[in-house]
Amino acid sequence: MVHCGLPPVVEVYGAAMKVAFPSTPSGRTEARSRLWERRNEPHVAALVKFAEEIATNSGLMPGAVPYPDPDGGGVNARVLFLLNDPGDGAKSGTGGSGMLTILNEDQTSRKQRAAVEASGLDRSLTLHWNAVPWPVPRGAAAQHVAAGARSLIRLWRCCQTFAASSRSVRRPGG
Repeated sequence: MVHCGLPPVVEVYGAAMKVAFPSTPSGRTEARSRLWERRNEPHVAALVKFAEEIATNSGLMPGAVPYPDPDGGGVNARVLFLLNDPGDGAKSGTGGSGMLTILNEDQTSRKQRAAVEASGLDRSLTLHWNAVPWPVPRGAAAQHVAAGARSLIRLWRCCQTFAASSRSVRRPGG
């Protein structure tokens, strides 16, 4: 079982690092290959193990739960993008990258990429994850929400910076 007992900060990106977006599909394909090679870097390694554990516990092959983007913040992320379930661009074994990255070629990734580019948000501060982290048949996500929620609690524990950041967020009227 992965407990994600990492130190509060894994020194990978000392300062925020702007990551350029490849402008062509072939450039993004090449970039995704490089991301795959980097999937065990320290800031994402615990999350990769967590994804593999979720897959195993769900009766899926390792890699069936998409891995986090190493250009993102991993366990040091300050911004969590929480989506429903893996889209076609992230699903391995069906032509997808096997990673939760905005460099995928599906509609959701294109919209997220445009939003991140327009906002100027630094990718090294982000983590993309799914409320239901494993692939589900179209229209069946609601059946998997409770189990997915349990995995979100563990994700929160893996990413200690979320807890620190959420305590400093001012709520309206608070």
